[in-house]
Amino acid sequence: MRLFVALMLGARWGDALTDVQRRVRRHDPRSGVRWVDAANIHLTLRFLGEVEAATVAPLVTAFARAIAGAAPPVIAPAALGAFPTPRRPRVIWVGITETGLRLDALHTRVEAAVGDLGWQAETRPFHPHLTLGRVRDPRRVSPEFSAGLATEPVPTWEPGPVTRVALVRSHLSTGGARHEALQVWQLA
Repeated sequence: MRLFVALMLGARWGDALTDVQRRVRRHDPRSGVRWVDAANIHLTLRFLGEVEAATVAPLVTAFARAIAGAAPPVIAPAALGAFPTPRRPRVIWVGITETGLRLDALHTRVEAAVGDLGWQAETRPFHPHLTLGRVRDPRRVSPEFSAGLATEPVPTWEPGPVTRVALVRSHLSTGGARHEALQVWQLA
């Protein structure tokens, strides 16, 4: 099963994220972006990949220990962008900033928990973001879409705490991913 650990945003940011998707889409609605349903948008702390079912229980135990006592990060949007670049987008995202160091501390705790279970350390730096959409075929992305994405203003909304962390199973299909929370923890 395909697993990841994430901060679950809940309904608080749904309208704001849907509005950002609408604004970006208007630059070229034919660019072939598969937009993520706002209810599924989350902040990934660690992608685990394909995991045997027998590994789920040790993961749950390790994350419960790692997350115990962690304070909820207070997040806000910091940027709008694309991986690898707006000129050649594969993933459209909203970058996240945080009040304090709680998000980095939580990420470090999660990384330590999976490291203790034998996962290799993540080699890429942690870049907190919310994925808005994925480009199906980069060759279909028009210059107008890329230019519009690069000039679109940073989304704005009031900073707020994110209080739920989940171990999530991702069910992939041609219609997009469906997420199933296997375990949810509340941050203090």
